[in-house]
Amino acid sequence: MKNQLAGNKTLRASFLVSMLALGTATATGQAFSPVNNSHDPFEVIGGCVSNYSGYVNKTWTFHEVGGTLGNVTAIDVIDCRIFDSGPTSVVPCPPKSPYAYCITNHNDGLGNRITLGVMKLTRANDPLLSYGGCAPGAGFRQKRSLLFEAGRPFRNVDNIVIIDCHASDGIAGTHQVSCPVGRNPYAYCLQNHDDGVGNSVLVGVVNSYSAGDPYGVYGHCTTNSGYRSKASLVTEAGRSLNEVVAIHMLFCGNGSFNPQQRPQVKACSIDAAFPGTYSYCLETGNDGKGNSVSIGVITNAP
Repeated sequence: MKNQLAGNKTLRASFLVSMLALGTATATGQAFSPVNNSHDPFEVIGGCVSNYSGYVNKTWTFHEVGGTLGNVTAIDVIDCRIFDSGPTSVVPCPPKSPYAYCITNHNDGLGNRITLGVMKLTRANDPLLSYGGCAPGAGFRQKRSLLFEAGRPFRNVDNIVIIDCHASDGIAGTHQVSCPVGRNPYAYCLQNHDDGVGNSVLVGVVNSYSAGDPYGVYGHCTTNSGYRSKASLVTEAGRSLNEVVAIHMLFCGNGSFNPQQRPQVKACSIDAAFPGTYSYCLETGNDGKGNSVSIGVITNAP
């Protein structure tokens, strides 16, 4: 991988020399091409200087600091401007940001200086867990209850971040509010000033970036079945998430009549018309939440 990266940087450096021969850019401020608003870790980034700088996949910068795909739910462009000098390295994230860590690439070989924020799934932002205890005597609730109260879907949510939580201080009811100012991965934010158990809470919701996002929540495939993360099926089957690029739901039905079962590697029967799409498929008659599930997994492993 290092040799491949080195070769790619050489090609990009040659491209930049060609661009410089055409003239020097005069723009110095940050610019956000629409593509830079995507949370998809595999999207391209760049175009920081209009009609001058190029685009490259986010994963190049990500891998240059030793990043792996395990538990990564989003990679966001925080800053984008004309290249300067310096190493590609992990840097401090903006104050109160939800990112696990941030990376600055001072010169991507295409005329860009880009800072990225890497969002990861943690116990603190896991959408399947609870929140609460934000004041003496305050209770706990499932985070997803806030989405249901606001009429928002829960399936294909990656993270629910607790932005603020303290003692109840207003009228009950969950509703959408403005998210904090600045670059962040939130699709929307929800506020409840009195959640019924003593908390006033503000959360930011991170949605899946595509149907193949490995960390989206699935479930409620029948009326009484529960929710799980697609990625949890991979780890439960004893497989690594570090090389997983995408997980597609192939089917999800009623598994309540079957005993709970670990996901098993199965032939990708639904892939018959498009052989080779998936690296492997997993299936379980009951995922422990009452769902009968099959998923197709795509990895970048050789």
